[in-house]
Amino acid sequence: MKAAAEKMAVGLIERKRFELSKEGIFKILYEAPGLFFGGRIVFESVGERVDLGISVLSAWNQNTLLTVRALVDSLLAFAQDKLYDEKTGALVSDKLGTHRAH
Repeated sequence: MKAAAEKMAVGLIERKRFELSKEGIFKILYEAPGLFFGGRIVFESVGERVDLGISVLSAWNQNTLLTVRALVDSLLAFAQDKLYDEKTGALVSDKLGTHRAH
């Protein structure tokens, strides 16, 4: 799971380089991917908006689901108070409970 998340991060960095400070980010929007539509993560900061697409989930490849879970867990650890569900507007931590059991 960690290796898949690291591989995905390397791919993102190779495609587009960006740098955002934690203090500069005021909101992170998360839209979960599904079987038919991909999701996304939007980092909103002062003067900049970074929009990252997430691939459609695959019933044949569970690595995608594991990678998305690792990504959400990482974002919760990074900025739990700034991570919002794009569809509902609720904090993701409230939607999942304060911490997901590992």
